[in-house]
Amino acid sequence: MEKVHASLPSRSRSDRLGGRTFATLLAAIAPVFGWSGSLQAAGYTIDWMSWAPWGINNSGGPPVTSPQNFFLNGVGNVNVTFTQPAPALSAYRFQSPTFLSGSVSSGGDTYSWTNHEGLARTNFDAAGSSRSWSVTFTFSNMVAADHLVLGVFGLGRLDLAYPNSITKASVAQNGKFLGDWGVGGNLGPTDFSSSPGNFSLQNLLPGDTTPGNPAFNTALGVVLIQDQVTSLTVNIDQIGQDGIGLNIGYIPAPGAAALLACGGVLMTRRRR
Repeated sequence: MEKVHASLPSRSRSDRLGGRTFATLLAAIAPVFGWSGSLQAAGYTIDWMSWAPWGINNSGGPPVTSPQNFFLNGVGNVNVTFTQPAPALSAYRFQSPTFLSGSVSSGGDTYSWTNHEGLARTNFDAAGSSRSWSVTFTFSNMVAADHLVLGVFGLGRLDLAYPNSITKASVAQNGKFLGDWGVGGNLGPTDFSSSPGNFSLQNLLPGDTTPGNPAFNTALGVVLIQDQVTSLTVNIDQIGQDGIGLNIGYIPAPGAAALLACGGVLMTRRRR
């Protein structure tokens, strides 16, 4: 007997569009859940911590003191403590038009922001000297891996004039460098180095005392913290006559309910 094969109905244009839309959604949420593969790149937002109520650039009040409590969207209250080597380094809330809004890209993903500011400290000691200090951010709850970021800027070096005179920021966590924002002019690129459980940042360019030398200030370097943490400590070796800044930010994830709802809508569309 001759075999009879049932013919399959062809997919409608709406079905094909629905499938592509669902694939796009999967590509967008894949990094959140650690999925891998040839999925489309995603865009993320970084919310930087505000140092209010202190005035920006030391205006309208005294310098920032330690300890203090601040608020970071997505994380909640953050207790900030920093050491103050004698004589104390200045400490103030800093905001630069260059860094206020920007973005960095890594692996095809883009991380953008519109509210950058930070804690700035200046070492007024003579060139060729150095002071060490640290700042610790303590969170009220565990912060998941790949959601916290550290931003560091202004790292200088004078090693062409004074051997080994390099400002460095070090962290005992696993980190991924997402990129620099603002490189050019008098802002140099960040030199990021890492090993298991540690990473550090410094200026990539050897430097001297020439005014405007980009070796004396880095652009804003952004690092993704790849561990879950309840606190983050940044250790600083800061050379004389160098001013630097840093801050933490949070990358929010889409709500799970919203993702399921979107998936349900798309699956319903395909069944029509």
